[in-house]
Amino acid sequence: MKKKMIPTLLLLVALAIIIAPTVVKADPEVCSSDSHGNKKVEFDIFDDEGVFVTGSGFPPNTLVTIQIIDDLGNVVASISVTTDGDGSIPVTLAWPSPLYKITTAQGTIWRFRDCEYDILVDGNVFNTFLVIYPHHESGNPDSEAPEFTVPEPGTIALMLAMFGALATAYLTRKRIY
Repeated sequence: MKKKMIPTLLLLVALAIIIAPTVVKADPEVCSSDSHGNKKVEFDIFDDEGVFVTGSGFPPNTLVTIQIIDDLGNVVASISVTTDGDGSIPVTLAWPSPLYKITTAQGTIWRFRDCEYDILVDGNVFNTFLVIYPHHESGNPDSEAPEFTVPEPGTIALMLAMFGALATAYLTRKRIY
């Protein structure tokens, strides 16, 4: 009877090994967050907190480089952090406030329009977040920052003529009625 049970036991062991769940390492994931690690994908341009990044699924105790890339491919922020023993990226400040001032080798660029930014970790794109310009008090959510407009040539000529008349009157001390 023992010899008949051995093939049955081997079959049961083989089935248990096949059916048993295997430990599959999760793909790495990274997301933007607030300072508490809560996922956050939209930041106000004047946000005092900055953009934090958190993630998981990386090799334990490994140095990784986190970069924030704008839509033109420019690196606007970069920081290196070591993953913890579980392979997680702790809540890390990747782009400190203010979010509207970007300094590059060519100078400082002020951003006043909504922009999407990608999070790269060791060169791999993981997530996208949005930095928004606060809405104007007009109530129009689609309004953008005011833009300077150049007056038409006729308007400029009229303004110069008026300025010239006032300057001439002042210099000659005559009254204009």
